[in-house]
Amino acid sequence: MHRYQQDQRLSAKWHESGVEACRSCGVLAHSHGRRTVRLVDAPCFGRPVELVWRKRTWRCAELACPARSFTEQDQRIADPRALLTARACRWAIAQLRREHASVQA
Repeated sequence: MHRYQQDQRLSAKWHESGVEACRSCGVLAHSHGRRTVRLVDAPCFGRPVELVWRKRTWRCAELACPARSFTEQDQRIADPRALLTARACRWAIAQLRREHASVQA
């Protein structure tokens, strides 16, 4: 994990396992590199924070698999295709409750 002081960017990379099963067919998938996802995180010391997550991408070894490739997911960090971390969502909801505010479009 790296923390950049000037712009409050947090970079995270997990090494849980080198093997992942395909979510579609269950066959063991092969690593296919990483892609960078940038998420807005909860503020720290009154400053905005960006989480840079280098997600692993996987390629299914089964030729007949409809998924073919997929990206790692961890709902503890963020839902798939989310722009905010789960922590940022909890922080925003807490702020709304604390301030008795409403969300207007």
